Amino acid sequence: MKKLFPILFAFIITNGFSQNLNTKRLDSLFQLLDKNNKYMGSIAISENGKLIYSNSIGYENVETSKKSDINTKYRIGSISKIFTASLIFKAIEEKKSI
Repeated sequence: MKKLFPILFAFIITNGFSQNLNTKRLDSLFQLLDKNNKYMGSIAISENGKLIYSNSIGYENVETSKKSDINTKYRIGSISKIFTASLIFKAIEEKKSI
């Protein structure tokens, strides 16, 4: 499971910075992850303030098998701090305003 997050993150970043967003490929990845119960969460990709892709997989409540949607709020752990810090320093390195 620990190896999945860097791979997923790299895949999303690679597709997020490409010229054409391949939503069918992203959907197939998330369907595969959902089918094998390897990921639970939501993703949203925006460009120039406009939402261009969003998806949510997994459960909002595992006990009742209630599926998640784009409005589901998750409790996140400390791992998100690493991703946030990496993206901030990458933006600083590229001299982009935060």
